[in-house]
Formats: sequence, structure tokens, C-alpha cells
Amino acid sequence: MYVAAVILTVLAILLFMPIGVRVYYYETLLLEIRLFCFHIPLKNIGAKSEKKAKPVAEEKPSEAVFAEGTEKWREALDFALELLGDFRRFVRRRIKVTDASFEMALGTSDAAQTAILTGVAYAAVYNLFSLLDRFITVYKPEVSITPHFNQDVLKVRAGGIILTRLAHIIAIGAVFGIKYLSYKRRNRQ
Repeated sequence: MYVAAVILTVLAILLFMPIGVRVYYYETLLLEIRLFCFHIPLKNIGAKSEKKAKPVAEEKPSEAVFAEGTEKWREALDFALELLGDFRRFVRRRIKVTDASFEMALGTSDAAQTAILTGVAYAAVYNLFSLLDRFITVYKPEVSITPHFNQDVLKVRAGGIILTRLAHIIAIGAVFGIKYLSYKRRNRQ
């Protein structure tokens, strides 16, 4: 009886303990899971491999194949928009991003073009953060875009820590599963 109580207590603590996922991008994507005092690094995602792709003969798709493909994309987009609308309030309160940062070194050989591109990059990045903030809470993102006049440079670094709880991940998965099954059932008929 005491063993069951201890196991249930430990499970309850694990369900409601914050989990952090550190995401960092600089040429490859690095992930690290943080749970309590444990840091679990994951493999680099997007590391460049040395395998060469085999050339594929090009085929021109017929109009019927193209129409079928666009119909599938349209259905997938409708489902995604419906799902995002339902999840927006549910997810926004449960997932938070802290230490969000975006650094970019940008330059062209022309100083005037570099200045214009820097302004466009600032506008694009802040618009992306505001769009992201509609779905999850982003705390004070740090954005730094450094113009390098008269140099051809493009380097991007981005990172942040995503905080949530295991119970919230399970709840979001359950809601997503129910919505997906109802969507599939509705489209079969």
C-alpha cells in the first residue's frame, strides 16, 4: 500500500514538473531536454551527411495527378487551420518560450542594399515572433541583426527554451487525436 502511494506520488510529481526543451540553431539544429536537474542532449538534427543522391529521371505529371495532389493539400490545409483555431487558446496557456533569441549577420557587397535588407529582416523577424506569440507565449525575444556593409555575409543563430509540463503534452496529444479522428470520420462520409 505504501509502495503504491509512493509510486503515485512520484508519477504525480513527474506529470506536473516543468519540462524544458532547449532548441538552438547554428548551421545544425541542437536539442536538449531539461527535466529537474537532468540535461539530456539529443543528436544534432540537420547535420550534413556525405551521401550523394542518385539522379532521378524527371516525369511531367498529368493534369489529373496535379489536381489530385492539390486537392490533398487543400484538405490538409483546411484541417490544419481548423486545428490551429481550436488549439490556440488551449496551447497558449500551456506552452511558454523563454530565452528566445535571434541573431543574424547580414551583408551584401552594396551598402545601400545591406541597409534595406537589414530593415526587411527586422520587420520579418518581429512579424514572425508576433505570429508565434498568437499560439504560444513568448517572453521578451531578443533580436539582433548586424549589418556588414561591403561584405557578403549571411549567418543565422536562433535559440530558445520551450517550457511545458508532461501532463500538458498528454492533454494536447489527446485533444489532437480526438480532432484528427473526427476529421477523418467526417471526410470518409
